Amino acid sequence: RPLRLPAPRGRPRVSQRLLPPAVSLVGAQVTSETREVPEHQPADIPCAAFRSGWSSPRIEWKFQKGSSLVLFYYGGELTEPYKNRVQFSPTTIRFSTVTRADTGKYICEVVGDGSQIAKSEVNLIVQVPPSKPLAHVPASATIGSRAVLRCAETDGSPPPTFRWYRDGALMPADPKTSPTFRNSSYTLDPATGELVSPLSGFDTGDYSCEATNNVGSPQKSDVVRMEASKEPPAPGPIPVSVSETDLGAPAGLFPRRDVAAGPRGCWDPAPSQDPAPSPSQDPSPSPSQI
Repeated sequence: RPLRLPAPRGRPRVSQRLLPPAVSLVGAQVTSETREVPEHQPADIPCAAFRSGWSSPRIEWKFQKGSSLVLFYYGGELTEPYKNRVQFSPTTIRFSTVTRADTGKYICEVVGDGSQIAKSEVNLIVQVPPSKPLAHVPASATIGSRAVLRCAETDGSPPPTFRWYRDGALMPADPKTSPTFRNSSYTLDPATGELVSPLSGFDTGDYSCEATNNVGSPQKSDVVRMEASKEPPAPGPIPVSVSETDLGAPAGLFPRRDVAAGPRGCWDPAPSQDPAPSPSQDPSPSPSQI
């Protein structure tokens, strides 16, 4: 395990260890250390592989982030985009300011005359406080089902750990240790922020989560309520548009009546009324017609 060296408050924390020669260059002794620097502050990355007694040493710097490997000092020159951000000396490179994108592994390789080879690595962690996390909580779930609650935060460096609260009370890792949560049987992963619970009636409540990485202040999500119900919610009634013609009555048998608009916003138009007979038109037969 790396040996942690104490550092004054506000200064980078450093750990250092020696790795076996087989890690990289044949015949090279490799040193590795970790430095943590707050974002937007300067950072010094030492080249522990440099040997002042070597004749005409060739120095190369590489930056590794995941599977990507970038050569940023080669042939005595800094490459883009480091020219305006980094100062080089044989023993150190100095960033004028670092951002979260600079988090990664910095590799210094020194080759002297003949078989002289050395290599050192610095894992740089740019410290970024967590942002406000987002709590993904189902609004309702059926008792006996499996509910999964997730806490999401993407800015913190190093990655934050998570805690959950229900009705304002901190949820312990083991619910059986708390009188408040002993009737629950959830599992909680602080590293991922995932809370999994086979639901009971005791799980109804207001939930929130918190992200912390010891950089800045812990950040808490908004509160989201979850209802644990015995039955899944039944679908509500669907309004429809109906007329007598729609019900199968012969057209014109009786006037059409308007009803509420249907789900697509359609309705029967106002019915047209037949004109009333005028007083001069007597529907009874005249004597001449008898």
